[in-house]
Amino acid sequence: MSALTVPAVLLRAHPYSESSRILRFLTPELGVVAVLARGVRTRNSRGASALETFARGELTMDFRLERDLQHFRDFRPDAGDPRRLGRDLLPFAGASYLAEMVLVHAMEEGEGSPELFDHFTGALAELETASPERVPGVFLSAAWGILSDFGFPPDFRNCVVCGVSLDAAEGDAPAEGGQEHELARFDIEAGGLRCAGCGGAGTGPRIGPGARAALTALAAGTPPDTLPGAAAHFGILDRFALVHLGLSRVFRSADLVRTALHRGSARMVPQDSA
Repeated sequence: MSALTVPAVLLRAHPYSESSRILRFLTPELGVVAVLARGVRTRNSRGASALETFARGELTMDFRLERDLQHFRDFRPDAGDPRRLGRDLLPFAGASYLAEMVLVHAMEEGEGSPELFDHFTGALAELETASPERVPGVFLSAAWGILSDFGFPPDFRNCVVCGVSLDAAEGDAPAEGGQEHELARFDIEAGGLRCAGCGGAGTGPRIGPGARAALTALAAGTPPDTLPGAAAHFGILDRFALVHLGLSRVFRSADLVRTALHRGSARMVPQDSA
């Protein structure tokens, strides 16, 4: 066993005994690591007081790859201020949803992803500082990006059945009449949009040009400054995540996100995104 110091972000903490906690950290190279921190609930050391959910910094632990639970030595925060996430409900709810996505993906130790780590910590930094109108887009863009890091990128540019460019298909839509028929349809299981010709009698939500442009921007990591219909966008993302992560239960933080989005909503659901 040897001491190891790695960059880390605290995803979740829960009690282990009267004085100890089990802490789950995301690291770049080792993925999600669980550590047993003895005595941190009673002592007032700098390392203990810094153990706030979503804190980013350097984790030192006694590490052995074959162990499910590592031994905690120290954690020193070096970036951001996770307390800023609590300034409003949505930044904290969004961060909780992103953390839950990472945890339920069940990455094993030794199966890290520097790209995922950078994506997740970058999202936390943005959620800590984003203006209220930008938070929905920042959160949803980060969630689509994390799903792509997991190997489930959505396709909002081309029909997942016939491959036709949806930009071209929308450009050919009639100026008047038939607009409902021309809307693309989101095929959740297939991971993208069906053009109007391939949509058939599918059950996925219809997506018009405006909503598709927003989805494309979110998936590309360039969220708009304001996002009309954020609750509808979240509904699409949540269904997509549940299917592609193979979950039989809902995300525990999903209701908190919905509450936050509706509370902040003078946002109207666009006609073409339901």
